[in-house]
Amino acid sequence: MFIDNQHIIYNQTWEDPFVDAEGLRPTGNDVIVCLTSAGCNVLNLLLRGPKKIYAIDKNCAQHMLLRLKSEALTCLNYSQFWSMFGEAKSDSNIEFYKKYIRDHLKTFERIYWDKHINLFSTGFYDVGKLRTLKLLRKWLLAFCGEDAINEFVCARNIKIQRELYFKKIKPNLWNGITEHIPAATMLLYGVGFRQLFLSFRKGKFFLKDIFTDRLDNIFNKVFIGNNYFWQRVFLGKYPNNSICPQYLKLQNFKNLKRCINKVEAYNIDIINFLRTVGDSEISKFNLSDVPEFLSKNERIDLWKEVIRSGKNKSLILYRSFSPNFLIPREYSKNFSYLAKQSEYLSKKEMTGSYSGVYLYDIVARESLLGA
Repeated sequence: MFIDNQHIIYNQTWEDPFVDAEGLRPTGNDVIVCLTSAGCNVLNLLLRGPKKIYAIDKNCAQHMLLRLKSEALTCLNYSQFWSMFGEAKSDSNIEFYKKYIRDHLKTFERIYWDKHINLFSTGFYDVGKLRTLKLLRKWLLAFCGEDAINEFVCARNIKIQRELYFKKIKPNLWNGITEHIPAATMLLYGVGFRQLFLSFRKGKFFLKDIFTDRLDNIFNKVFIGNNYFWQRVFLGKYPNNSICPQYLKLQNFKNLKRCINKVEAYNIDIINFLRTVGDSEISKFNLSDVPEFLSKNERIDLWKEVIRSGKNKSLILYRSFSPNFLIPREYSKNFSYLAKQSEYLSKKEMTGSYSGVYLYDIVARESLLGA
């Protein structure tokens, strides 16, 4: 498994929270397992009112980031919280940490953030995988021009956006130079070797092979004027506290303050965590793209633990960089693939960074557990 235990890899989750919510349909009775990543997905799901969320990540730094966000929700007012995680580039954030948050962290958490809190002064979103967006912005500006980019980002509606994309962005984005950039450069964005290998097996060796259809789909169908993922790509920031992740919006702040104690965060890999929970304890699984990072044997262990720890009719949602990354047929008696919903969610995903979103439910625990 690709992992980094010392550094923050993901400072913003790159999965559409509305797809997560629509696919998993959380209720007040749900116990959800969710990959921690940058914590955005955890907090966005928390707004849907589940009974409990287990936030799991083997990367210690990602775990620390969620812990910082959790204590910041408890200790800060909204303007301070927005300064830290919305703008994330002010000397005041260090003062907020020292004055309000630090004493509420555990000893090892304080040690970590004492060393790294300066990131929120110099620019938290300029590190990790989002650092590569600086290169992407430079690429876009170099080949498309600043005027074309600004006109595209400020398009008043989807029709104008679509026309500008096909007229001014796409023809310049893929040219004699960029169309030959190897797909292997996606390693810089956190794409794993196994993910790329699966794309290679399908004849997709260049970035153009992988992204042309995805970008055509996203910019042809999704209005980016209120799409905070792509606003950050093109502008390098959240435009304001209305075009940003749900957990950063003012109207959700008080609710998150009340509910943050429903999140239990663990610094452990997903398979070993599931081995610690009881049979039929989990009702929803939000696995991000983790299955694609695992070896074949690790995926077998994962699906076994999902079946054991999940309830009958538990929902499982995950994504993949490579196409048609389905659960193996040998588990067809245990899982039901919700094909229509998966296709709908895949088309709706507003990031455009995945080939597919996959939604399953557990239909038969006993057939495996009794084997």
